Amino acid sequence: MGAGLPAAVDFLLVVAVQALFLVGVLRVVGSRENERSLIGLALGLVVPIAAIGVISELPLALSLLPDLAFVLFLRMLWAEHPASPGPTPREAGRLPSSSAA
Repeated sequence: MGAGLPAAVDFLLVVAVQALFLVGVLRVVGSRENERSLIGLALGLVVPIAAIGVISELPLALSLLPDLAFVLFLRMLWAEHPASPGPTPREAGRLPSSSAA
């Protein structure tokens, strides 16, 4: 039914295409103080693929350890990059400054 390629070749092609997609997304997203957003993006991109891998290989459980390692890695990154507090209402221009009154 397929092209007769070995599974390793198919896997490498999928990883290459996903890497190109990720590079394109990172160019659009930018790279300034958005680490938490990028971690969330990576989680959203990989979790569906990992879930399909776990479901399809459930009898063999081959993908459980790498998936667990990836989740732990993202959890470590998430804790390492806390959320930025964001601008205060005065900085955002919502409140007039005290000198303008």
